[in-house]
Amino acid sequence: MKRFLPYFALLKPVRWAFVGALLSGLVFGVASGFGLPFVAQKVFPVLFGGQEVDQMTLWGYLMILPMAFALRGISGFLNTYLIAVCGTAVLNQLRARVFAKLQQMPLLAYQKHPTGDLLTRANSDTAQLQNTLMSVSNDLVKYPITLLGAVAAVIYLAAMQHQLQLILILLGVIPLCVIPIRFLGMHLQKRAKQSQAQNANVTDILNENIRGVREVKLYAQEAFQASRFRQAIDQLRRFALKMVKYSASLNPIIEFISVIGITVAIYFAYRAHLTLEVVAPLIMALYMAYEPVKKIGGVHNSLKQGGASLERIEQLLNEPNDMQEPAEAIPMNNRARGQVTFEKVSFSYPRGERRVLDDFSLQIQPGEVVGVVGPSGAGKTTLLGLLPRLFDPQKGAVKIDGIDVRQLKMTDLRLQLAAV
Repeated sequence: MKRFLPYFALLKPVRWAFVGALLSGLVFGVASGFGLPFVAQKVFPVLFGGQEVDQMTLWGYLMILPMAFALRGISGFLNTYLIAVCGTAVLNQLRARVFAKLQQMPLLAYQKHPTGDLLTRANSDTAQLQNTLMSVSNDLVKYPITLLGAVAAVIYLAAMQHQLQLILILLGVIPLCVIPIRFLGMHLQKRAKQSQAQNANVTDILNENIRGVREVKLYAQEAFQASRFRQAIDQLRRFALKMVKYSASLNPIIEFISVIGITVAIYFAYRAHLTLEVVAPLIMALYMAYEPVKKIGGVHNSLKQGGASLERIEQLLNEPNDMQEPAEAIPMNNRARGQVTFEKVSFSYPRGERRVLDDFSLQIQPGEVVGVVGPSGAGKTTLLGLLPRLFDPQKGAVKIDGIDVRQLKMTDLRLQLAAV
C-alpha cells in the first residue's frame, strides 16, 4: 500500500470530489454495517412480537427499511460516481506524465524497450494503476467502515441477549479469511506481471506487422506472422485465465468460511432458544460482517495487480537520461557557419557486439555537399544521429564551428539543423 501513497497526490485537482466520495463511502459503510442490523432489531420485534399495532405505527416501522436502503443506495451511487470523476483525472495525469517522460528519453533508451512495451506501459499499465487507486480509495473507506459497523452490531445484539459465544465465533472466523487472501494475492501479483509483459509482446508483434506489412507481403511471410501472433495471444490467454482463477477463487472460499461461522451461530441460537425476531438481526449483522471481508480481499487482489503495473510504470519513469544539458551552455544565437567535425569518434549501441563507429574522423567545410554511402549496418544513420545529439559518442567529439555539440543547449543545436 505504501508504494501507492505518492500517487494519491494526483488527486489534488479533484480533491473536493475525492472528499465527497470518502464521505459518501463513510455513510454507506455505517448504513450497511450497523444501520441495517440495528433497524432490523428495532422493526422485527414490533411487527412479529405478537402484539397488534395501529396502521400509522405499522407504516412508520415499515418505512424505516426502505429509508435505510435508500440512504445506503444514494450514498453508494455518489461514492461510485465521484470516485469515477477522480479516476479519470488520475488517468489523464498518469498518461501525461508517462508521455512527457517518453519525450525526454534519449534515443538509446528506445533501443531497450520495444514499441509494444512502451505502448502497453503508457496505456494498459496506467489504466490498471488508475483502477487500483480508485478501487482502493473507494473500498478501503466503505468496507472497513461496514465491517466495523457490523462487528459493533454483533457485539451490541449479542451482549443484549447474553450470547457472548456469537462474538467469539465472529472474532474467530474473520482471521481465517486472511489466509486465502494472502495466498491468492501473492500468486495473482506474479501472474499480473507476466500478463502485462505478454500484453506488451502482443502489442509489439502487432505494431511490427502493421509497420512492415510491405515486407511481409513481398517475402510471403503472412502464414509465419499469423502463427507467431497466434502463439503470443495464446500465451496471453493462459496468463489471463490464471489471473481469473486466483481472483475468482477468493469470494467462494471466504463465503464458505463465512457460512460455517453463520451455521455455528445458528446452532448456538437454537440451543439458546432465541426467537426469530432476535435471531434475524444477529444473522444479518454476521452476514454484514463477512461480506466486507470479501470486498477487502478484492482490494488486496487489486493492490497486487496494480503493484505489477506500478512497477512497470516506475521502471519507465525512472529510466536514466544520459543526455544531459550542459551546466554552462555556450549560447548559439546566430546561424552557424556550417563547419562540421568528427574527431576520432567511437560509438556502439547497448548490447552491441561491435562498434558501429571506431575512431572515425571527418571534417566538412561550410558549403560542402557530402554524401554518406555504405552497406546496411555500416553506421550511416548513427553518424548523422550524432550531429543533433540523438546520442553521444563513447569516445571522441562532434563539433559545429569548432564547438563541441555537448557544450550547446540541445534546442539551440537542433534549430541549426534540418532533416528531410
